[in-house]
Amino acid sequence: MKLNVENFGKIKSASVNLDGYSIFVGDNNSGKTYLMQLIYGVFDAVRNMFEIDMIPSFHIPTNENPMEINSDNVQDVLNLINAWLDRKKNKIVKTTFNFDIDVGKIWLTCAKKIPSILIKPAVKDESAWGSDEEFSCYDVFIDNKKGGGFGISKDLGPGMTESDQINSLLCGYVFNILVYGDNYYTECLYLPACRSGLNLLYKDVVGAYASKFVSHMSFMDFRDRKSVNPGEKLGLTKPIFDYMLFLQRYKKDLEKEHQCKALISFINENILHGGRIDRDEDGEIRYFIEKEKALPLHVSSSMVNEISPIILFLTSIDRIKNIFYDEIETSQHPKTQLQLARLLNRLVNAGFKMVVSTHSDTMAAAISNLVALSFAKDKEKKCKMLGYENDDLLRKDVVHAYQFLKDECGQSIVTEIEKFNELGMGYDFSLFSEVSNKIFNDAKTIYGEKDA
Repeated sequence: MKLNVENFGKIKSASVNLDGYSIFVGDNNSGKTYLMQLIYGVFDAVRNMFEIDMIPSFHIPTNENPMEINSDNVQDVLNLINAWLDRKKNKIVKTTFNFDIDVGKIWLTCAKKIPSILIKPAVKDESAWGSDEEFSCYDVFIDNKKGGGFGISKDLGPGMTESDQINSLLCGYVFNILVYGDNYYTECLYLPACRSGLNLLYKDVVGAYASKFVSHMSFMDFRDRKSVNPGEKLGLTKPIFDYMLFLQRYKKDLEKEHQCKALISFINENILHGGRIDRDEDGEIRYFIEKEKALPLHVSSSMVNEISPIILFLTSIDRIKNIFYDEIETSQHPKTQLQLARLLNRLVNAGFKMVVSTHSDTMAAAISNLVALSFAKDKEKKCKMLGYENDDLLRKDVVHAYQFLKDECGQSIVTEIEKFNELGMGYDFSLFSEVSNKIFNDAKTIYGEKDA
């Protein structure tokens, strides 16, 4: 599935694939962070939709006449979502950025086939949604396999019908399936470029302000009632404030930590070089070094601070599937950037959806090389020669790279960079190539090998 944007702030146009692994490259102030945070806001909004209009093709499902969504009618669901996005686009932007930014159009498109989604009333004795007096309960089947269910409250608000609720939940379900391949509730996490500072200050910021608004923490409430947004009070965007809330409420899931053991071991061995990041008995995030005292983050290196949120989302009880990683190379030595490129591939292979941005030619080149290697004809042989492992290679071709180039009016046109898997080629990041060529030519002139 793709998210499409026209005339959003400094972004003139963009069409970004959301299915797997997307890479943003571009000059400073070209709109990479803007677009990344907007996508985060749209994800969060669609999962919490209200006021979806009923359309004739959707009905209240019964056992005799269940509701089925498939590739033939999924566009009807997308039409509902897109109509809602058009009505709510200004509110989505305001809620995400806590500032009014002009936006022309936001819409979703999908070209791939989807599994059959069947919705029908739940079997009464299997329902876990409460008594019949409180809910109408529905089971969801994906390709004939039970994938979950949902409850429709019978205590509806003014003007809200059971069909309205079904359509709202249906759109959220289909969106999740198009992006993640399942219908379970998932969460997004935005890792801002200013991670080190936020890691050290989040308790003071959240503690000082957020507690005043505990009863108003449903930020993505798109109904007309007024709500208070702590991020607005603090002058923060919602993705950044949500990141601070994630740090504040973090709790470890031991089962998830075990499931992600290989990823965590890779980080400890290849990036932290034998160290590890964990919470101590008092709940403080610390950097543990073998045979040495555990260090609090404020006396750990900036590299450790930048890596710490990866360990946290890999071990969190939150069901985080989509990661927005801004300026991934921040505070990382070129050697570490090579390891981060390997880690990104491993995260994607583990089922995480990644949107990352970078200013680093080293990071971009490392990503490009691993993409090319992943689909080379003799990849196993080359992988061994270069000291890589099979886990470093992408298992599916789900990677897309986008370059942010400014037009004559200063607006950015976001274009996808072509890759040539059949030729064993990755990406040609021309933005970095131009800078590298200038540095090379400057050096030749400085050292007398080229006429000035």
